[in-house]
Amino acid sequence: RLPINFDLPYASRTFSEFWTRWHISLSSWLRTYLYIPLGGNRHGPLRTYVNLIIVMGLGGLWHGAGLSYLTWGLMHGALLVVERPLLPLIQSPQPLVRALRTIFVFVCVSLLWIFFKLPDFTHAMGYVAGMFEKNTNPHQAHILYSLALLYSAPVIIQHVLPTDAILKRIGMRTEPIWYGLMAALAYLEAGPDSAFIYFQF
Repeated sequence: RLPINFDLPYASRTFSEFWTRWHISLSSWLRTYLYIPLGGNRHGPLRTYVNLIIVMGLGGLWHGAGLSYLTWGLMHGALLVVERPLLPLIQSPQPLVRALRTIFVFVCVSLLWIFFKLPDFTHAMGYVAGMFEKNTNPHQAHILYSLALLYSAPVIIQHVLPTDAILKRIGMRTEPIWYGLMAALAYLEAGPDSAFIYFQF
């Protein structure tokens, strides 16, 4: 039996929760063989923050020896560090607060994927800048015109709405519907053929 490796990571309300849900085998390896041997959280807050930055930076470099991968890892480490002392303050049972936290984590993680995906740091920075300001690029990736939200809508719906409970009453299973819709939307503008990114490593 293969263990669960991705457990609804985009439903996470914190960055630390994201890393317990995303690529669980890699996260567990980083925790067991890097974070804990470095001292984990056993030597005070400052040492804990340094350990988080080191582990996430090395996790980025594990994917490739490039500035973009390092930046991706270090920025995730920085988010973990910033959030850690704030967790007691931002915990709330209010549905609106929980939803806003989930959206905030989703947006930050999604933006950081740009540094992971693009091979060059300058290219990644230019792409991010192009999402928020006008430029002369004929293929501008402006965030207002992007179909990313549309492509992710099936997964968001499945995470947020009680669709299974609703459609089970009429005898339908929703998971094939949402993932089939997502696959169809992605296929419409799939772009040039490219290998799955993890095949590189």
